Amino acid sequence: MSMGTLAKDESDVAIFSVNWAPRLASGETLATSSWTIGAGLTYVSDAIAAGSLKTTVKLSGGSPGQTVGCVNTVTTSTGQTLSRTGFVAVRAL
Repeated sequence: MSMGTLAKDESDVAIFSVNWAPRLASGETLATSSWTIGAGLTYVSDAIAAGSLKTTVKLSGGSPGQTVGCVNTVTTSTGQTLSRTGFVAVRAL
């Protein structure tokens, strides 16, 4: 499943999020989350938020014109492993 392409300015320290609720069964929550960030962006931090149904990642850096892939992989309270892929387009905004 794709998260699409999001944009950030090269000087931004930006937070991006994934809402996992539509992929989870009733009562199921997120147990773990990890991010794989492509070359060019700097990983700052991440978290599981919003009642354990949403993940966030904070990213900085990048060069204008660059598009970087990001993958969020989660494990749920029922043992499922799910991944979503997205892209961050770095622009001079």
